[in-house]
Amino acid sequence: MWDVQSQREIATLTGHSYRVKSVAFSPDGRTLASGSGGWNNTIKLWRAP
Repeated sequence: MWDVQSQREIATLTGHSYRVKSVAFSPDGRTLASGSGGWNNTIKLWRAP
């Protein structure tokens, strides 16, 4: 995860076994959803930093 203003990485999210194809924040900005493709098609929910 990248902070555009400071131009610094603020978090690295690991856990998908295949490349992530989409990400989205919840309306309140506290949760991030990421979805990967490939053979397992997983969705992961993350607490935003």
